[in-house]
Amino acid sequence: MRPYPDSYEEEQGGWRERLYFFRMGATDTLREIGAALWTLISPQHWAERARAAWYWWGLPTTPEEWSPERLLSEWRDRQAERRAELLAHRMEQAEEGRRISPAAVASVLVVLGFCGWVLAVMNLRTDERVPTAVQALKPRLPAGAARTGTQGAIAHATLGRKMLEGNRLAEAAREFSTSLTWDPNNLDARLGLAKLAVRAEEANHALDLAKQVVKDRPKDPDALNTLAVAQAELGKPKEAEKSFQKALAADPEDSGILMNAAAARSLVKDWKGAEAYARRAAAAAPRDPAPLILLALLQFEQNRPDEGARYLEEALTRAPRDPVAHQLLGRIRMAQKRWADAQKHLRVVQELQPDTPMAFVDAGHVALATGNLDGAELEFRKAIRLSKSASAAWLGLAAVAEQRNDRSSAIEAYEKALDIQPNQPVVQNNLAYHYADSGQNLDRALALAREAVRVQPLDAGAWDTLGWVSHKKGSPAEAVRQLTEATRLRPDRPVYHYHLGKALLGNEQRSEGVKALEKALELGLGGADAEDARNLVRTHSG
Repeated sequence: MRPYPDSYEEEQGGWRERLYFFRMGATDTLREIGAALWTLISPQHWAERARAAWYWWGLPTTPEEWSPERLLSEWRDRQAERRAELLAHRMEQAEEGRRISPAAVASVLVVLGFCGWVLAVMNLRTDERVPTAVQALKPRLPAGAARTGTQGAIAHATLGRKMLEGNRLAEAAREFSTSLTWDPNNLDARLGLAKLAVRAEEANHALDLAKQVVKDRPKDPDALNTLAVAQAELGKPKEAEKSFQKALAADPEDSGILMNAAAARSLVKDWKGAEAYARRAAAAAPRDPAPLILLALLQFEQNRPDEGARYLEEALTRAPRDPVAHQLLGRIRMAQKRWADAQKHLRVVQELQPDTPMAFVDAGHVALATGNLDGAELEFRKAIRLSKSASAAWLGLAAVAEQRNDRSSAIEAYEKALDIQPNQPVVQNNLAYHYADSGQNLDRALALAREAVRVQPLDAGAWDTLGWVSHKKGSPAEAVRQLTEATRLRPDRPVYHYHLGKALLGNEQRSEGVKALEKALELGLGGADAEDARNLVRTHSG
């Protein structure tokens, strides 16, 4: 194939690029056809010129080479070489940080693939198992069609890997699928689709595809790693461990494999094994903060926040501007009630990721905890402006309204949160409680409270809300049963005993009711509820 002229770089972009490649492809094709025809019609030295031209242009010289499959394959490979060079140039641009334009690539491929109508008669295995999440991206070809062409398949698979590395998943899926239309046996494309299936939580499809690759590449660490991740997600820890060991035997210093192995061990709560893998990953990648962040997360799972904070601080020495480390460390400082430190880390996250709502939600909770209600409301509303579906921000606004004793605003905020997450038991419980306390929408409050208890049957707060709603609706026997369960689950909560005492009095159980109210006062019931409890005890003690 003749090389591109030096003027190619000057002719990049838009219609000139497409025109250039069309002219190049069309000119070569016409020249080949013209030369072949001339050898056939020239009266002078017909045999010699035909033979020379035949060999020169690489045309068939034996009966085997005349087969339609051979002719079509060679023609396709010639076009594939041209495509491969174009795609390679595009990938070089991507490595330099310049975004690849899928539309431009597609337009060039369409022009260069003007013989595609011929290729429709080639065979693609239409029963190829690819992830459901990316199945729609697979080209729809006629049944019984076959495609070949290793060079084109390699080019598309390579471009797909680049897209995958840049988290451009839909484009990566298209490239891998296109690669399989060129060559159904391309292992890189199969492996790429397996990785996409893992990300799409299609572990069964990922497992099938990864097994196909490992069968032909039994020592490929990337394929073994993908297979192991799929096995771990499907609850096959022993098989996953074997696959990880094989992958590490091929590449013992791959931090990505080591981190995946650590995550897999954490799924079965093998904390010691998980930490061992994560520490190996940290040693293998001394500048990468990710293994240290993983070690911190493993500490959180074991309820060791101080150890987790130490790993996050070490991660920030490797990458002082890592937003994940700052976010996690900010939340640890919130749990430790070190509000100033928490706010410092969260401000860094807001600066690095100004479009991330959770950074503002966390900052709002810091302001709320320090009594800065106006600042908290400002942060929560910033999060809502970034994402109307940020239910955590609406919950934050509800908490601000509760601090201000603004019940109507709290109910409005909870309703917004419930619209976003209709099955969230915390939202259902809190909204039902406000309705019960205010004596409004009791039927809806009862439905919400029952659903919250169904989802969280061991939550004392949910039982307390359900009992309080039943008491307000005039069902004292039901209320007594439900509030007794709340006090059984959390006997240290004075308000639960207060509610139980009132329900017992409503059920004509005076002595038991007085005892429950006295228990509430003994545990430190405060505010208006305490005054009401004292009055009820005085009234019903005689």
